[in-house]
Amino acid sequence: MDSFNLLHTFSGFGSAINSLDFSLDHQYLASGDDDNYCRIIDFRKAKEVCRLRLTSRVTSVLWHPAKSEVLFVGTALGSIIIATISENQRITLSATLATGIKAPVDAMVCSSSTGRLAVAVGTEVVTYHRPEEDTWSFGSNLPPPPNRQSGLTIAIPRSVHLIALGSTLIVAYFEHGIVGWALRNRKLLWHIHSRSRIGCSAVSPTEKFIVVSNLYNGFDQYDIQDGSWMRTYSTPITENIILPVIFADQGHTIILGSPCGFVMICRANSNEFLQGLRHAYTDNIQTLAYCDHGDRYIATASTKPNEKNRVFIWRAPRREPIDDSVNDDECPDDNLQGPDRGNASIYAWIVLIPAIMIVYYMYH
Repeated sequence: MDSFNLLHTFSGFGSAINSLDFSLDHQYLASGDDDNYCRIIDFRKAKEVCRLRLTSRVTSVLWHPAKSEVLFVGTALGSIIIATISENQRITLSATLATGIKAPVDAMVCSSSTGRLAVAVGTEVVTYHRPEEDTWSFGSNLPPPPNRQSGLTIAIPRSVHLIALGSTLIVAYFEHGIVGWALRNRKLLWHIHSRSRIGCSAVSPTEKFIVVSNLYNGFDQYDIQDGSWMRTYSTPITENIILPVIFADQGHTIILGSPCGFVMICRANSNEFLQGLRHAYTDNIQTLAYCDHGDRYIATASTKPNEKNRVFIWRAPRREPIDDSVNDDECPDDNLQGPDRGNASIYAWIVLIPAIMIVYYMYH
C-alpha cells in the first residue's frame, strides 16, 4: 500500500478540535471546535472558505450522505443546526433541530436511503425523519438497552451507525455493549456484550464487523452477525481517553486515533501494522476523517483543551488492489490471537513511544 504523506497543516484553532468530516463531493472538510466555530475548509487548496459561529461548543459535524451542500452541526447544548453551503461558498442556516436534552451531541448518522437522522446526545438516542422535501420532524427516543450486572445503570451512547438500508440502528454504549435496534418499531434485534467499556466505534462497509475503542489497550473488533470478539488492535496508550476509529480503502484498512500523536493504519482483517502518521508527542488525536476520490486523504486533528491546535491533511495516491491473504469471510484462528508480524510491529511502538516521551520531557 502506498504511504500517506503530510500535505497541509491548518493552524489558527485556539482550542480543542472535536469533529471532522469530508463532504460527499470530496470538496470540503468541515470541523467543529471548542471556540464555537464550524469551519469549512477547501483541503486541496489549503484554505478556509467560510465559518459559522454558534453560541456553544461544536461537538459534532456530519455532511448529508446524499446532498453535498447540507451539513449537520451538533452543539454542546444539545441542538442540531442544519446548514447549507452555497456555490459561492457562503454558509447559511436552514433549520434547527431541538433534542430536548441539554447535553453535548456526541455522534450523528444520516441514511441516504430513508432520510432518517439519528443523534447520540447525553444519555439518549434521538431520531428524526424528513419525508421527501418536507421539514424535518421528530421521530422518537430509543428505549434504554438492557442493564449489565454491574457498573453504570444509565446508558450513555457513544456512537451510532445505520445499516441494512437505514432500517437498523447500531448504538455503541459506554458501558452497555453494542445494540442493534429496528427503527421501524424500536425493538431490540441483538446485543453484543463487549469485553470492556467503549469510547467510539466504526462499522465496516460490508456491515459485518464493528471496531470499538476499548478504553484499555486499544481497539476491539467484533463480528456483528454472531457477536463474537475477533481481535484486538493494540496501540500505545499513554493517556486513557476516548479515541476514534474509521475504516478506509473500502474496508481493507482501519485508522486508529492516538493519545500520543501516533495515528496507526492497520490491515483490517489482521493485526498487521501498515503505517504510522506522526504528530507531536503531546498531541491527542481524538477525531479523524477519510475520503477516497482518486487520491486518498486522511484528516487528523489535535484536541488539547485551551491550547492552539491544528488540522493535518495526509495524502496517498490512488490505492492499488490489496491482496488480502484473509478476506472478510475467512478468519482462521491463527490470525485472531497470538503475536504475528503485525502485532510485533505494534508492540514495538508500544514500548518505543513511552521511552521517547520520557526523553522528550527530560530535555524540554
